[in-house]
Amino acid sequence: DDASNEDLQALASKWLAAARQMEGGENLNLYLQLPVVAQMGATDFAFILNIPTLEEWGKFMDGYRGSPAAALDKEWDELAACPDSAMFLSVKVE
Repeated sequence: DDASNEDLQALASKWLAAARQMEGGENLNLYLQLPVVAQMGATDFAFILNIPTLEEWGKFMDGYRGSPAAALDKEWDELAACPDSAMFLSVKVE
């Protein structure tokens, strides 16, 4: 309840730096969606990862447990409750 958008951004940046050091995470991009006007339900933000290929995602996830990025998960738990995870395919609409 007390976490600010700046707190979320700072920890997200720290997590991304750690994640990019991992095999498969080199090309990882991270976006935070912070509501301006929205009906978010029980969620106050969205943590969105973008990675170019499923192969890179697989390598990244295979090495996640015990990684420096995983070690930051405890800080996330203390800072904010993250929404459930899901994987989507984004398609650019012309």
